[in-house]
Amino acid sequence: MAQWLAIAVGLAGGVLLSYFIGKAVLAPLVGRLKKPDRLIKLSLGGTVIAALPALLLSIVIGGPLGSAFGALGIVIGGAAVFATVLLAGTFAGVLLARYLT
Repeated sequence: MAQWLAIAVGLAGGVLLSYFIGKAVLAPLVGRLKKPDRLIKLSLGGTVIAALPALLLSIVIGGPLGSAFGALGIVIGGAAVFATVLLAGTFAGVLLARYLT
């Protein structure tokens, strides 16, 4: 039961981590475009599409990756994998928007 709680806390931490990184990096990209609505829509689409793989990979890879360090390692491993996959989907949407504009 403690492992599942640690994974849940890691997922919440991954969401916060990806939010703050995305906010810091995407704000300058959106500000430079003439039509930022397409970039926002496609980055949101990439995030939504990457959400399920991020969830599954954070459980399958992140949990065992950090389990050698106990519950805190599971939290950190799950958060790192979830944020990485979610941000990859977000930036794939950004690259598509930059290509189309």
